[in-house]
Amino acid sequence: MRCKPTKSMLLAFVILANMISATAQADALKDWSLGIGKSLVYVSPAKAYSRTEHVEHFGWLGSIQYSPFEHFATRAHVYHFDGDHQVQGWGKELQALAGFNFNNDGVRAYTGPIWFHENRKDTTVIQSSSKIFSGLGWAFGSGLKWKQWSIDLSISIRQNATYVDYYENKYTIQKSDEVGAISAYGILSYQL
Repeated sequence: MRCKPTKSMLLAFVILANMISATAQADALKDWSLGIGKSLVYVSPAKAYSRTEHVEHFGWLGSIQYSPFEHFATRAHVYHFDGDHQVQGWGKELQALAGFNFNNDGVRAYTGPIWFHENRKDTTVIQSSSKIFSGLGWAFGSGLKWKQWSIDLSISIRQNATYVDYYENKYTIQKSDEVGAISAYGILSYQL
């Protein structure tokens, strides 16, 4: 079962964006952007709780970005996944980005450190268990901005130690097994 956005979620997002931009002065919020998109969390190896070697968890996300300067921005994602391999969850990721062209039309590219916090619920066992993964990582991304609209693709490489400790204890994987996660986000955003 794939995670699908409901019409009420999308309608609430559109109404919220319109209310904020209509009630605030144009200059006060010009550095803020709201976005929605698709998320992917890729975990390897996943054979501990899946029949496959690797698992991709797809879901939806909400994003907010603050870019007061041309070369620096802060972005926060909140995402949810529910579907394949009886694993569901939600998470948040905070990115501190340095790059170019955050506020002007055209192509932009950026990189920077991240902090993530993910709550993952494994329903494959008799009693469903929940686990929190939290750690650091590094993000890379690029996008295209046109007027107030932008589209971005951001990829984060997450700290392996967070996942290794959990999978070693729960599924007795070997120390030599490389456990890691990568998150990817496709974001369509609107600058207020």
